[in-house]
Amino acid sequence: EAEAFLRSAEAICEMPYAWERYDLVCLPASFPYGGMENANLTFVTPTLLTGDKSLATVVAHEIAHSWTGNLVTAKTWAHFWLNEGWTRWLERQIKADVSGDRGYVDFDVARGREELEALCRSGYEHTSLVPDLSGGIDPDDAFSIVPYEKGSNLLHYLESLAGSRAFLGFFRRYLRAFSNDPLTSDQFRHFFAADFPHLAAQVDWDAWFHAAGPPPALAPLDSALDDRLATALSRCLSLDLAAFAALSPPDLKIALLDRLLRAEPAPDLLAALDDAFRLSVSPNAELRFRFAKLLLAAGLDKGVFVATDMATKVGRMKFVRPLYKALLRADIPKARNAALLTFQAHQHFYHPICRKMLAADLGLLPPPGDPPRRALFSLALGAALLFVGASLALRASRSV
Repeated sequence: EAEAFLRSAEAICEMPYAWERYDLVCLPASFPYGGMENANLTFVTPTLLTGDKSLATVVAHEIAHSWTGNLVTAKTWAHFWLNEGWTRWLERQIKADVSGDRGYVDFDVARGREELEALCRSGYEHTSLVPDLSGGIDPDDAFSIVPYEKGSNLLHYLESLAGSRAFLGFFRRYLRAFSNDPLTSDQFRHFFAADFPHLAAQVDWDAWFHAAGPPPALAPLDSALDDRLATALSRCLSLDLAAFAALSPPDLKIALLDRLLRAEPAPDLLAALDDAFRLSVSPNAELRFRFAKLLLAAGLDKGVFVATDMATKVGRMKFVRPLYKALLRADIPKARNAALLTFQAHQHFYHPICRKMLAADLGLLPPPGDPPRRALFSLALGAALLFVGASLALRASRSV
């Protein structure tokens, strides 16, 4: 698929691939991201390897970065959405072009909106598109789906105002104008206004760039695939598992599990799904991750095993951070302790960025600039590690 994605991107951008050669390398399981768009050589996570190419479309995102992110890039981290928002927009065009299904674009935008709205409801702090990173804020601490989904929603909204053909022409001019010339959000706004002055006057740019929360305006979407998914959800809730089996492409199965999580399915449905499709051990990490969260949300002990097992084999933050958080929230007596002990025992498996984020999620980081508490924290952490070590030694002695 990589070759097809690359040729499609060249046609959409009306600009040849600029980096001579394109290769991919699959990194160890501890790699904390889905991919990293290095020019010439994309790094990818082994969680994309499913045996059936069902997650190969993630490569379309990294290939899109060859134009939006590498060739045209944001001037500072505060304008990171110019990399990721544009790349999500281009990724969707590539997938629709290669699959021949334009409905995929609207369906994927709708899924991204759902994730973004859930993040905004969660109380997460950094939901403005152009975050204030002054005062020494680490950009990693402000990393989330916001630049991806809020950024791409701005672009889809502008596209709905301008029309798809006119916006595609604007995108191509944008690439030519800013290739090898990093830009800011204000430069983007002025560039759009030069092409579409009357449309630009209708956009509340300040709200888009600086207001917290969900997007201030949304492009209308075709709901055909969404309606199909709603029908499949209703059938699944009635234990009609054929509805799940019939969903294609794989993204629809992933989306159905997201919908099931909000529907709070009965344990017997989860057991039936696992028996029929072996979701708890699926080679598709997206499916296994969501099924682990479903089990935990249902209060099932099996969820603790599935979640901790995945969290010790995968270092991709998209999966491990929500899994640990789900363990902390689960109404299962042993879940919280399992999360803490699993992290203490396996923390050195994770990439340092992931390890730092997980420690913060688990409440294991002291407040910054508080030396006495840092000292207490160090003592507590040392005691916890001794306890874990003693527990593991005791288990080992018992098994001999």
